[in-house]
Amino acid sequence: MAKKNIPSCAATPDKRQQIGSLLQMLVYAGLEQKGDVESWWAQCEHDHRNEWNEDSSPGTGLTPIHVPFTQPRVDMLTAQVCTVIAKQEPYMLAEGLGSDGDEDVLEKTLHKFWKSAGFETSIRRASHICVDTNRVWYRVAWEMNLTRPFAGVILDVIHPRNVCLFPATLAGIEASRLVGHRFYRRRKDVMSLQQSKVYFDDRPPTSGDTPEEYDSSGEISNAGASPSVSGPDPMDQLVEMWDVLVRYEDPDHADEGEQWYRATFAFKQSLLLSFERYPYSRPWYFDASYILGNEEAYWSGISVSRHLSGLQDATDKMTAAVYNGSMMTAFPAVWGPELPQKDARYGYGEYIPTEKGFLWEPAETQDDAVAYLLSDEATEYNSAS
Repeated sequence: MAKKNIPSCAATPDKRQQIGSLLQMLVYAGLEQKGDVESWWAQCEHDHRNEWNEDSSPGTGLTPIHVPFTQPRVDMLTAQVCTVIAKQEPYMLAEGLGSDGDEDVLEKTLHKFWKSAGFETSIRRASHICVDTNRVWYRVAWEMNLTRPFAGVILDVIHPRNVCLFPATLAGIEASRLVGHRFYRRRKDVMSLQQSKVYFDDRPPTSGDTPEEYDSSGEISNAGASPSVSGPDPMDQLVEMWDVLVRYEDPDHADEGEQWYRATFAFKQSLLLSFERYPYSRPWYFDASYILGNEEAYWSGISVSRHLSGLQDATDKMTAAVYNGSMMTAFPAVWGPELPQKDARYGYGEYIPTEKGFLWEPAETQDDAVAYLLSDEATEYNSAS
């Protein structure tokens, strides 16, 4: 950030420290308002990835069976919705411009911008997130810096785990005081931007923050990735950053009231790195949901995957019961005198050592089931019946 663009309310290190502490407090408050909803997202994403749910275990010593139930259904929803939206060109229709020629030119121009921003890939990723969380965020920004290789519409898809909204009310993004998203940047990159005066250089950033700290779904660890391992150079460690829009009242211009500002800061250190007036009338964040009509809270916890979670659990348990029951029927447990360790198991059933040196014999019961009794007990049972 050039010196001339620094607002008077952030002109000194002390003022910037006050703003950084305020932003840290607001982000903390916004994250707390999510409650335990992230645990539900993690379970839904767990089912979507076709991973075995420990809560569905059929029992000790039994083989767990997972049947893909949630994943093909939510993926089909994504395929249907995104195909309808993305396969029609242009993506948008223009009306009321006076002539068909003007409308056609505008539609083609908009289509070109959206396509260069990766519209089709973005909406598929957004749908993939939304079926599990029922809330996905977009950031739609306009970048027209000729010194950079790209200029035009920027379309970011952000997982709700990495966003903050405060206060999180049913009025949504436009009624918030602070709205933004989390990202990570190498410590060396942050210091380079400080040296080039793009970021404030009041203090160097600390390190040690990793995405694994916020991987409540277990996706990173289950994938075998280790982003916390950065090698011997401490400058490669990641710094947790937040890019936020905040309503802030400049004490030097109190007559203007609250205005939108854009800020970037290192979260754990409450280190303000940039602060400037936001040029638009509303935040450039937008949200979307599959299930509408919730009147309880902004972070409701409902989703398409969550509605299917009960069926996924029941399907796994029933399939595991059928499989294990069939295998036990085909290879029943064998009881008898203790054998050498290498012979202590036979087929699918267990060999259970017993002090009584008798073999088991099947006995028919009144409900046509088969009961396995010791041979001397079997004789007594059959004679009595």
